[in-house]
Amino acid sequence: MSLSASGVGTHDANEYLTRVIQSLSFAKTGYDYLVRAHATSRKDGHGAEWSAALSLAYKRADADYTDARAQISPYTKSTDPMIKESAATIDTAYAALLSANDDFENEIKQFLNGNVQKPGALVERFADVDAIEHKAWQLLAEGMAAVGNALLELPPSGKEKITHLKITTEQRQHALSRLERIFGPSVRRNIEDMRDDETVPEILGVAMLLHGFLSQPWEGPAQ
Repeated sequence: MSLSASGVGTHDANEYLTRVIQSLSFAKTGYDYLVRAHATSRKDGHGAEWSAALSLAYKRADADYTDARAQISPYTKSTDPMIKESAATIDTAYAALLSANDDFENEIKQFLNGNVQKPGALVERFADVDAIEHKAWQLLAEGMAAVGNALLELPPSGKEKITHLKITTEQRQHALSRLERIFGPSVRRNIEDMRDDETVPEILGVAMLLHGFLSQPWEGPAQ
């Protein structure tokens, strides 16, 4: 069952951060389904079974990505412009992932119905869908950077160094602990050291961005 932000003030920074992390938890579950499915070897003479299993994994991932999006969607109408902007970016990213999954499922369906005639055509289409998914994960990473901006408490004059967040130190530590429970100790690594490492799962890279921001020595609200 997905959680909903209905009835909650969509301007509350800590509640928004909580929903963002919950959305990443759902997204990780869906991502992991697909990773396991793609890691399964396709055996000669069993292409239909392999494709059916892959299609099922995508349907499961769809459900998780839909739950992830449901955490964020209410905040696209937030009265806080920074929360609204970051939520819109994240919502668009999840929508793109769902669209890419739908394209992939359609390709699988065509294959199972015997409508893929050209040798290698299915592989080519899978590569196209993979490129779309990659762009969606990049957009989700941009959304995490925007979440950080939404958490910043800007100084009244706008000239001083930004050192405060809208959330308390205890809330920030709780958020870090939740990310570490969901993603494990790898989420603590410095994303800057991993940018050229293609073995880092895309969902982990997204979480590392948020964890890295929250790990900085921020102070709580000044007011």
